[in-house]
Amino acid sequence: MHTNDGYEYSGMEKELAARQFFELDSCSFDSSRCILYYAKKGACLRVDTIGEQFNEMTVTRWTHECPESPQ
Repeated sequence: MHTNDGYEYSGMEKELAARQFFELDSCSFDSSRCILYYAKKGACLRVDTIGEQFNEMTVTRWTHECPESPQ
């Protein structure tokens, strides 16, 4: 999401980017929650996770929501 805008990843964002999870939208610093968006052929999938370590991340929610959709 931030490959060309100078945004610097940190924390879990940095870990996910290093593992080439380019679908990453953002991660919170205070609760270790991350949001990832996947899209294919006009269909979208939002995946919310929680976890402080990559191997301990758990999916907490998923929905057919596109990044530009209202919350």
